[in-house]
Amino acid sequence: MRLDRTLCTFAALVAMSAAMPVAAQVQGSGLRAPAGQQGQAVRQVTDARPYQALSATERAQLHDQYERMDAGDEPPYPLAGMAPLMDGMSRAQSKVPVRGWLRLVADVNASGKVVNVAAYGTAPKPMAEFGAKLLAMTAFKPAVCKNKPCAMQFPLELDFATE
Repeated sequence: MRLDRTLCTFAALVAMSAAMPVAAQVQGSGLRAPAGQQGQAVRQVTDARPYQALSATERAQLHDQYERMDAGDEPPYPLAGMAPLMDGMSRAQSKVPVRGWLRLVADVNASGKVVNVAAYGTAPKPMAEFGAKLLAMTAFKPAVCKNKPCAMQFPLELDFATE
């Protein structure tokens, strides 16, 4: 399976590398900086529900991650919900425990395809690269701007801790 092969590659890369900060902050992205300290987790939906099945409160939490989200506009959102992303990152963390925070920002086009992913944070570079690849393989519901599909960024924030 492709994910298992990627996890094995990830484990080897982490074993060979030291923790390297990826970057510091998202600037000029239209996204809000993470709430509180860098790396402090933003409450996000983690299950397999699509955007349309989210409650009004959950949708508002998603909208709050953006500097400006007009009434009726919608951010991009994984078609299969957040569970596949969170499960993949959790599996990677269980194979090779790492510490640090990671903010992935995907550029999602008007067709729902990820065209670029940027990584920021203190998590080891191999974890950032794995997360970016996983996010890049994800199919999205495109954002909606003024009742039309549009390109928009999608943030994913993770805080890794080992027990």
